[in-house]
Amino acid sequence: MLILRVIFLLCGRRPIMKITYDDLFYYSSFQEFTKFLLPLLLPHTGTEAAMITCHDGSSLKIAASAGNSPAKAGTSLAADEEIKQILPGKQGELLLIEDTSHYPELNECMKKLGVRSSMSVPIVLSEDNPCGFLHLFSTQPQKFSTAAQDHVKQAALVIARSLMLEHQAVHDSLTGTFNKEFLVNYFHQVNAPAALYHIKIENLPDILKKLGREEAEQVLQDAALRLKQSAGREAVTASLREGEFLLLFFRDISRETLAGHGAQIQEAFSKTFFSEKTPVKLSVSIGVSRSPADSRSIEDLLYFAEVALYESRKYAKHPTVFYHTGIKNERTLEKTIVEDLPKAFQNNEFSLVYQPQFDSETMELRAVEAFIRWQHPVLGYIPPADFLPPASRSGLIKHIDQWVIEEGCRTAASLQHKYPLSLSLNVASFAYYPEELTTFIFNTLKRTGLSPGRLELELTETEGHFPLKETKTSLETLQQAGLRTAIGNFGSGDASFNAVQSLPLHTLKLDRSFTKKMLEDKEQEKVVEQMITVAHMFDVIVVGEGVESSLQWQKLNALGCDYVQGYYCGKPVPLSILESFLEHDPTFSNAYDPFLQQNRSSL
Repeated sequence: MLILRVIFLLCGRRPIMKITYDDLFYYSSFQEFTKFLLPLLLPHTGTEAAMITCHDGSSLKIAASAGNSPAKAGTSLAADEEIKQILPGKQGELLLIEDTSHYPELNECMKKLGVRSSMSVPIVLSEDNPCGFLHLFSTQPQKFSTAAQDHVKQAALVIARSLMLEHQAVHDSLTGTFNKEFLVNYFHQVNAPAALYHIKIENLPDILKKLGREEAEQVLQDAALRLKQSAGREAVTASLREGEFLLLFFRDISRETLAGHGAQIQEAFSKTFFSEKTPVKLSVSIGVSRSPADSRSIEDLLYFAEVALYESRKYAKHPTVFYHTGIKNERTLEKTIVEDLPKAFQNNEFSLVYQPQFDSETMELRAVEAFIRWQHPVLGYIPPADFLPPASRSGLIKHIDQWVIEEGCRTAASLQHKYPLSLSLNVASFAYYPEELTTFIFNTLKRTGLSPGRLELELTETEGHFPLKETKTSLETLQQAGLRTAIGNFGSGDASFNAVQSLPLHTLKLDRSFTKKMLEDKEQEKVVEQMITVAHMFDVIVVGEGVESSLQWQKLNALGCDYVQGYYCGKPVPLSILESFLEHDPTFSNAYDPFLQQNRSSL
């Protein structure tokens, strides 16, 4: 194998490459083309063997061969330091050994291999970027003619052009990974049991906003490289769309092994990525489908892996989720919901219902909170919990919020001269579009004639994301105009008292989970009392959500909670029923409850 090490040295030092041996393994057009070209070169150059080598780590590997080649495709060529010192090679020029007897150090080993002369030329994709080399060998010493040398140089140019065209056809231009079309074709070629991973970078929008397009693209390139290294040579890595990747495995596809691959991918992405501006961390969700267990169709596998991916996104830590039929129906429903949401605006399928909030001590009606409802023409009533998360993931949540603001303000404006009532609106997307929604709110108030003092804007504390800085300025602008501001579902996410401290708030709404548990758990009761106390320290009033019994109402009142809201106090009702209650029973509460009667009689 010494002659192969000589070839390695004649071809110079390892350059930075864009095409590797692993790539050539998948290039079917390249394989077919070289089967035709290499044998054709032999009679035109007076040689008996030909091969193409490509970089593979620190060595060269034979990608194709013809004739009486010293070694076959797939053979790795090692480097020898002694030979490297004797025969240094330069890139970018034709390297000739016309008679091995002129090289005493090589003569004996080359004779044993039957090689007495050779030509080697780099295959250059771009300036100073050879990806491999074309070699021709002869069993006799000979002075290669100018025509033979030209044939070899021309062949190297043709091979390089062929590689470039195939590379562009099957690779993603940004990340350098394969594209979806290649992965699909390769799956059909192999036709063997396989596992398909769908990997999505969840916080890519934040990265783009933080770093800008150019640096974010560099992070994506680094992420693709890290993914390929983590998956190893057994996997085909492909880009699906920006920030989303596919992995295809054909060997051991047992659930245990695949779960291990998922853990390795998560670990690889959990490590910091460095850019010129700032270090960043990426959060990824992973869905997996398998063939033939789930389907033999690659189209089905792609869809099922995406279904599993969306299931993974429901969890805070985004675990690796395997597809199963139970989540298919959920994903199908979600897809239908996302497709039909735009039509719902046009067809007036949305409506609002209103739930009252009461003073926990005096029982006086303080405000009503508006909740959206969707009556689908085919699916019937769709709960908010089923359509708001998909709307948020698909980017439609802002349009829903705008509809709620418009409809809520129009309703409140029609009631403001009859009843001393405030309206609370939950605007889920405010943290993402603070300036745009602030402008929309002001325009809506002007258009409907609603007094700003009658409107309370409620932000929802969501798990893992509550951007305080981005919302503070806009909330201050709204407050200066007379609007009230609140934070809902407090305690269910990560904002905690940072939000109370940092944001300009009037109201804090305790999450219903605390109301439910405080009667059964003394520790939970203490937590509720402490949250109420701290909120009052910042002059923030507290609303207890999810009140479903008089005992819960009494306990919240005893702990100092200012207002209460829940099904026991009053269920959400349409506008017509709200107006009827306001006209005939302004207290809008359960008149037959002993606790309420007792407290009313003491007023």
